[in-house]
Amino acid sequence: MIMIIVIINRKGIACNLQYAFKSKYPDINVPQVGIYQYVTSNPKNIYDDKVAYIDRITGKSCTYSEFKHESKKFATGLQVKLGFKREEVLSICSPNQVDYPMVVLGTNAAGGKVTTANPKYKASELSYQLTNSGASALIVHPEFIETGIEASIKARIPTSRVLLFGDEEIKGYKPYHSILISDREIVPVYYTPEEAKTTTVYLPFSSGTIGKQKGVKITHTNMAAN
Repeated sequence: MIMIIVIINRKGIACNLQYAFKSKYPDINVPQVGIYQYVTSNPKNIYDDKVAYIDRITGKSCTYSEFKHESKKFATGLQVKLGFKREEVLSICSPNQVDYPMVVLGTNAAGGKVTTANPKYKASELSYQLTNSGASALIVHPEFIETGIEASIKARIPTSRVLLFGDEEIKGYKPYHSILISDREIVPVYYTPEEAKTTTVYLPFSSGTIGKQKGVKITHTNMAAN
């Protein structure tokens, strides 16, 4: 930790004094791996059939095993059906719900970045984030499909790359699981320690209270440390 003390001398000139303080505890060992590998590493040997999370509204749940398999299947669909490449950006515009984590980590398994958008955005705000982040695909909650359609058109994202949470096709826009290929699963993209430190994995945006919302680059190591 660095402490900065500012002293004003008699002539009104500020002088900065810096002191470094080191914790008495050892440094924390931050894993230098991709976030998908970190999240699915299971160091405490939790059994696969244990429920990982539950949607309070629908009651739908997902086990650790289901999460790992479904996320890798989604990653396969992104790469094979949509031609999604490493370093591409996928945007999610949805409130929290049970399929959200699988889509986020599935995109990461495919080597992609995720930019999360406020589902209450107007179409102009969402299209700005899509364009500014360089998003090439969008997954939107059905409740906000109209905003997603308008924003994706402005951001020039093809209809085939706009998918929905849930099970219903709406106005020609298909649910995200329509791109799954049976039980086919990819091997998640691997990152070296140096790549993990420098590769952006998430692009959340600020609220834009003093102008346009701004993207924040978060790396794999940033997330593992957090």
